[in-house]
Amino acid sequence: MYQDEWLLDSPHLHHFIEMVNDIRRQEADSQAVIARIRPHFARLLNDKSWLPEQYQEPAEESG
Repeated sequence: MYQDEWLLDSPHLHHFIEMVNDIRRQEADSQAVIARIRPHFARLLNDKSWLPEQYQEPAEESG
């Protein structure tokens, strides 16, 4: 059985992933899935309280 692995163990992130998986189970159309996830994803990105500061900084080795 597949088990999730978490680099960042955050209740906010767990909730988001559970919600995404629920939506994916309910919708067959990928465009509908994206449309339903989009507002939740925007809220997650706008809420910096759950993401540790070290992950909010650009990575030096990133392009």
